[in-house]
Amino acid sequence: MCRGRNSFESNAMNVAVSNTKEIALEQAVERRLCGASSEELAAGAIASGPFRIGQPADFDATLALDRAKFWEFLETTQSKDLDKLKQHNPADWQAKITGQLDKLIKSKGLLHVLKKGLPVDNAHFHLMYPAPLASSAQKVHDNFAANIWSVTR
Repeated sequence: MCRGRNSFESNAMNVAVSNTKEIALEQAVERRLCGASSEELAAGAIASGPFRIGQPADFDATLALDRAKFWEFLETTQSKDLDKLKQHNPADWQAKITGQLDKLIKSKGLLHVLKKGLPVDNAHFHLMYPAPLASSAQKVHDNFAANIWSVTR
């Protein structure tokens, strides 16, 4: 007869238990996409991933859109078209853009809007720039680099 623990019990004691709580999943997703979780960033870690961590206050759940990053992207990449729209609609240019975005996503779908862009009055907005080929012009590479990817909890 064998004294002590059997090999199964011994191996089971060395296995780490997974954290299956929702917060652990959220942290794992942030860590993978951003290089650090919100909690790690608050403790002084440095994000190194291709995604930015979004602020919950900036997130519009109705549109599933980080408004702050959306306006930043349009201002940075398409300021001429944005200025054109602001001139013709100084009071409600943001509502006009988000209203058209919502309407077009509901009628055509998100992929269509991402691929074809967003026409609003006399302006046309790209909502993302596709990955360039190695032989693409520098402007195409710059546009792709201007994309803003974020994750918000």
